[in-house]
Amino acid sequence: MKTILFPTDFSATAGNAFVFALHLADKMNATINVLHAFTLPVLSERHIYPDLMSEVYESLELEKFENYVHQVPQLRKISDQHGFQHVPLYFVFEQGTVVSAIEKINTKEETDLIVMGTTGASGFQKKWMGSNAVNLISMVEQPVLCIPHGARFEGISNIGFTTIFREADRKALHNLIPFSIQLDAAIKCFHAGSINSHEAFDAISNWHDEFAAHNIRFM
Repeated sequence: MKTILFPTDFSATAGNAFVFALHLADKMNATINVLHAFTLPVLSERHIYPDLMSEVYESLELEKFENYVHQVPQLRKISDQHGFQHVPLYFVFEQGTVVSAIEKINTKEETDLIVMGTTGASGFQKKWMGSNAVNLISMVEQPVLCIPHGARFEGISNIGFTTIFREADRKALHNLIPFSIQLDAAIKCFHAGSINSHEAFDAISNWHDEFAAHNIRFM
């Protein structure tokens, strides 16, 4: 693990998730790319002279960038308060949706893990954090760790892995193993879905043999 991507809207939910990103980066000797994605409103030429459109957009982008620069010290403060001054932080300011911004970053450099906050709150936070988390999980190849608003980091000693013993699940479990080793955490496999007892027994037996060398338990 070398690079953690942390998208943020500078909300309290994102700030809480940032603490998790710091702990993981420290544990895995990783850097954190802090991403703030922004979008500009669609303006109508009926209300603004066409030759002024570019100036208006430039002004809006500058305003968002100034707000971004104002918020960055708050993240460094959180890092210092938790004793993670040594964790390298790189800040990225990108126009577009969160998903499109992450896809753009992925074309330039490799990301190993995405950490972001999620919330059940209504309004803007739910739209920004909730929908983006769902979209990310379905659209990117990297693992996405979603941190609920009220979660508190207390270490990671066990990782739950749900499976119906598909080939895709087998691949995902193999990909999870290096992550668990770096965290010194056990993996607990939980069967989910419909499968008869005989098939389940054979699958568990085969997987147990295949992953016998790793700290994995089948529940």
